[in-house]
Amino acid sequence: MLERTNWWPLGLVAYWNRGTVRAIHSPGGYHYAVSKTLGLGPLCALFVSKEETIYGGDGKRQHYMAMGSVGFGHVAMYHVMGMPMGEGHWMQHWSAGLAHHFLNVGEEHGKVSVSLFSGPNPVGIGD
Repeated sequence: MLERTNWWPLGLVAYWNRGTVRAIHSPGGYHYAVSKTLGLGPLCALFVSKEETIYGGDGKRQHYMAMGSVGFGHVAMYHVMGMPMGEGHWMQHWSAGLAHHFLNVGEEHGKVSVSLFSGPNPVGIGD
């Protein structure tokens, strides 16, 4: 009985927890996208997070992405993503913002940047 219950209305007002696996067909074969979503509060306003990873037909991870936000992203949010660059090396990038992009911190290729008001790094470390 529970597997036929629609929990979607509960997700609008309190809690949302969902996981999916999708097969993606491409000329190179099949890939699989695995994702997990979690949300808390009315319309997931308090906290929301999502993680998604894509695997090849051989089971190796090909790409990943994660994000989360507090207060619809106006209080805080983060993004993380990565993809393989060959020979076991991964290109990774992460960024986080506080108070609706008042303060932004990010890292890419070993360089950390800090900026105010989402500008092109007017203060801080980095480029």
